[in-house]
Amino acid sequence: MEWYEPRPEPPYAGRRIRRFFQVLKTPSDIWLIIRMTGWALVLPVLKRLIPLNQLTKFMWSLPKTKFRDPIQEKKIATIIRWLYIFAFSKEKSCLQRSLILYRFLSLHHADPQMITGMRRGSGKDWKGHAWVVVDGKDFAELNPDVGDFKPLLSFGVHGNMKKIANS
Repeated sequence: MEWYEPRPEPPYAGRRIRRFFQVLKTPSDIWLIIRMTGWALVLPVLKRLIPLNQLTKFMWSLPKTKFRDPIQEKKIATIIRWLYIFAFSKEKSCLQRSLILYRFLSLHHADPQMITGMRRGSGKDWKGHAWVVVDGKDFAELNPDVGDFKPLLSFGVHGNMKKIANS
């Protein structure tokens, strides 16, 4: 009598890689990765040269589609996660990640808002954070403590900046 031995579950990284390639199905998906990677490479320089209120105007894009596509939004979230977990793991910039999300979600008609905020850290230190909101909810946010940050500025359509009340 032979015993059935289940295939061992692939390591965590193996499952993530398989899931990543399930998301990428067309040449346009590969092109999306290339474009997002390009922005991830140039934003460390741009954010030091261009004031944030001008950079958000530059990063906003007019929608290229007529309707929102939740599948495309999921691909954008997956790719940005992967870029900042594997390719840019030493770079912990929430601002860069948020600017890329802001750009590609605006291209796909998701009407994103990029929020910047602050919170008091240990002692007298202040910590800043940037994140993207779509439909009133944090989008692809990696920081579980985002609710601890007090929103100060919001960047919406066309990169227009709005100071958030009570800040």
